[in-house]
Amino acid sequence: MKTHYAIITLISFTFAFNSIGQDAVRSVAGYESVSTELSYWDDVRGPWLASSLEAMANDQPIPDRNFPEKFTPYQMLKMVPEDTRGNISEYAREQGRTDNQQFWSSIDRYVNSAGCPRNSGRTYGDPHMVSYDGARYSFQTVGEFVLSKSRDGNMEVQTRQQPMGDEFSLNTAVAMDISGDRLAIYARNYPDGNYSTPLRLDGKPIHMNGSTYFLEHGGTIKKSNNDYTVYYPTGETVTVQMRNTRNFDFMNVAVSVSECSENQYSGLFGNNNDIRNDDFNAGGVAPPFAMGGDSRDNDYWKRERLAFMAKQFADVHRITQGESLFDYPMGMNSESFTDRTFPRVFPKPADFNDRRYSRSRRDCQDNGVDQRDMEGCIYDNMNLGIAPSRPPVAADPTEGTVLRPTTGRVDNVNPTSPAPNARPDTPISTPGNTATNGDPGTAPSRPTSSEPSNSNEHRPTTTTRPAQTTTTTTRPQTTTWPTTTTTTRPPQTTTRPPTITRPSTPRPTNNRQPTITRPTTPRPTNTRPSSTPTPSRGGRGGGR
Repeated sequence: MKTHYAIITLISFTFAFNSIGQDAVRSVAGYESVSTELSYWDDVRGPWLASSLEAMANDQPIPDRNFPEKFTPYQMLKMVPEDTRGNISEYAREQGRTDNQQFWSSIDRYVNSAGCPRNSGRTYGDPHMVSYDGARYSFQTVGEFVLSKSRDGNMEVQTRQQPMGDEFSLNTAVAMDISGDRLAIYARNYPDGNYSTPLRLDGKPIHMNGSTYFLEHGGTIKKSNNDYTVYYPTGETVTVQMRNTRNFDFMNVAVSVSECSENQYSGLFGNNNDIRNDDFNAGGVAPPFAMGGDSRDNDYWKRERLAFMAKQFADVHRITQGESLFDYPMGMNSESFTDRTFPRVFPKPADFNDRRYSRSRRDCQDNGVDQRDMEGCIYDNMNLGIAPSRPPVAADPTEGTVLRPTTGRVDNVNPTSPAPNARPDTPISTPGNTATNGDPGTAPSRPTSSEPSNSNEHRPTTTTRPAQTTTTTTRPQTTTWPTTTTTTRPPQTTTRPPTITRPSTPRPTNNRQPTITRPTTPRPTNTRPSSTPTPSRGGRGGGR
């Protein structure tokens, strides 16, 4: 009996040991050539970048940074010489023809996006929309919507619009899926009693003060005054500007994507295919009116356009509770913020006061507002007192950066710090009906005490994301990207051996081995007791 038990134990141990060993081996044959190529470029940053790209392609957390720069993998790729990126891209395409097409297609897409121009969409004011392709429209609706979503499932941005009166609505929250990390930012209707920070990562409050917060799957968050910029590891950028008008907190949101990702997005910002007119199709059906520029672009057709956008078009992009990335106060869900009867009034230019109109127009012109955005600026300023603003420009951390040789390992992670002193919990009012002009559960407009001044940012408490049914996403097939010219980086001091060897040709012998340091231990976690009630979560949480 003892012998039988010993044999079973030995077999179990052997199986477990073999499983651990297999997990440590790269899952895709041939990827070591990518690591070698990037190690030739930089023997510290290169191995980190290679491991990060592999983790991204496998939907896994990236390794900690061991160098001074606070870059995402996409930003580090921009620092890699163009010829090195070209070698890796060509190699990935060749490898993808024979095996692991999805993996190599992802590597090729990541590498090529670093040399592509950008397209931007934004929602601002009451709100007005600008699609990736440059189409402009007004969207006075109430509810939660998909602003933009990539076909590969690694990027999604949702917004919440709440009413201000019977005819105006404003963005009051934004939620994002950042390659697997769920981040939400709230201007009002905080999901819990903690009003010391508008940020919730996987449902937990996080604090930062003008620095950089690292996300587990490679993204970063930066704060400047009351504005937040989120950098995706795949290159997308989300800028959130916190604003206030007439004691109503709201936000403007802008999203930047790669011009090379043509037709790879859906949502209120369109599909990014350089065609404006199809950005307004509702369920594949074109709108029954001209979007501007012909004889029908008069007051009647403008009102018809507003009605179509607020009804048929809006319903196409509304989210369900199961799709939501938001957190909710107790007893509330996505339907609590939905009102399909809004707006109740569609204003027309004849209703405007000529003197106020002229004054608002001068104010917008004096602030440098683009002529294409002039009507929206005048409308917001005249009716809601919203100050004129120009489109935000997200800073590129790589601009002006010169990578210098590292003299040793630099642990660049979120520093652990004590939990900030949150304000005492404030009761949230009983959920009401957002179909009225009321605003259920609204948090105070601004905390009366200053935001905690601790530095970035303790690492968030590790949370178990809600279990859910996942769907395997087929990544887009490899496409041929346009050739672009990029700024030449300063030459590296190391001598670069021959480029990646193609499968048909043996690689020349080179005694230098890439110094790849792959994490063998799990990331450290910090257990931080929560001082606030746990809010109800969105349907998907943050995992996949």
